[in-house]
Amino acid sequence: MAINPALDQFPTEALAIGKMVASFGEIELLFGLLAGSALRNQNLALRAMYRIRSTGGRIDLADVLMRDVLIREGFQAHYEETLGVVRHCLKIRNQYAHCHWSPGTDGLFFTNLEEAANRADDHKHVDLTILKEQEAFFDHANFCIWAKNSTRKLKRQDSLSF
Repeated sequence: MAINPALDQFPTEALAIGKMVASFGEIELLFGLLAGSALRNQNLALRAMYRIRSTGGRIDLADVLMRDVLIREGFQAHYEETLGVVRHCLKIRNQYAHCHWSPGTDGLFFTNLEEAANRADDHKHVDLTILKEQEAFFDHANFCIWAKNSTRKLKRQDSLSF
């Protein structure tokens, strides 16, 4: 018996979806490392962030922790882009993580059951083209964060102390 027969019928799409759902945690951690770099205290930033239960709350806290420093250092435009990209990746991840999947004659469909309870049109189609574009957007988020981190000389192993 398959856990999710719809995703078994569309394994390539399932792989892309699974990668985004599972990989958002890496983007979140990198964003936290950026906050720690801005504060010059990785331990404080990461411990504060991961005491918060919701992912959106952690992103908001990281924003509060680093925004003023990065703006003061002249990185406002890049930071605003990075924050927007991270938040959009979270939105993509959440739409897939909190839904029900079903196969259709035209491909793979998903429904957010909480949203569907409030409206009649609840199935959304997703295809490999859209998923590949979204995966590329996740890569762009990773690039934005690392580009900013490289200006601050952040080392990935800094996260290991927390």
